[in-house]
Amino acid sequence: MARGFFTTGQGRILADFRLFACAERCWLLLPSGTGETIRAHLEKYKLASQVEILAIGDRRIFELRGARADEAARLAGRIRGEGGEAVVVSESGSGGVRFSLLLQASEAEDFLTSWLRNAAALRLRRVSAAASEIARIEDGELRFGVDFSDENFPQEIGRENDVSYTKGCYLGQEVVARVHYRGGVQRLPRGLRFAGAAPPAAGTELGLDGRAVGRATSVALSPRFGWIGLGLVHQRGAAPGTRLEVAGGGSAEVVELPFLARTAGGAG
Repeated sequence: MARGFFTTGQGRILADFRLFACAERCWLLLPSGTGETIRAHLEKYKLASQVEILAIGDRRIFELRGARADEAARLAGRIRGEGGEAVVVSESGSGGVRFSLLLQASEAEDFLTSWLRNAAALRLRRVSAAASEIARIEDGELRFGVDFSDENFPQEIGRENDVSYTKGCYLGQEVVARVHYRGGVQRLPRGLRFAGAAPPAAGTELGLDGRAVGRATSVALSPRFGWIGLGLVHQRGAAPGTRLEVAGGGSAEVVELPFLARTAGGAG
């Protein structure tokens, strides 16, 4: 599994992706709503390559997170016949190692039922979309279309390991390399811990000394940290511990990502 970005000739993000390499094909997992844009983009550069680019409509993807995710993933990889077969892919994120299960859509529910029954000792739980969103924010994972967009450079997202400065020519490489070698970016991904009577809505402006420095792009109530959020914050307001003004009232403390790293260090 590899992660990366598609960029424009100006070095801006078209979409981020996860690439799963299987025996006879590669699968691209893209942000919702970007599939046709990226398919058309790739078709322009396919040239004479013997490659067919197709949308995949028969798969469902589930993520495994937690202290025993590796055991659950090994079990998923062994289940056959009683509801299909899983392709299990591991990856390292800011919240630790996790696993993705790629399942046939028609067989997904039967597979999950069998898997959960066989993994009862691991105490696996299927969580809600809201709980998954809290985990994403705690892990400091910015989402395309929510926390960043086609106005941003890859380096603004805090995923330097997903950008290559040595590979051969790709669209936007010159600009991406220039940003890296000649001074970096003005905005940085940051966590936010909110104080005030009520949390701000996603998209609320953040300020420092009366000047705008960014927006709260994702907001959730964490059982561990209270009301928290994500945002791309201008360097002048991005130092951890900075107290930002929230439009409409309240304030937000800037913290390093992921939030979970603070717990490991004894803070919270």
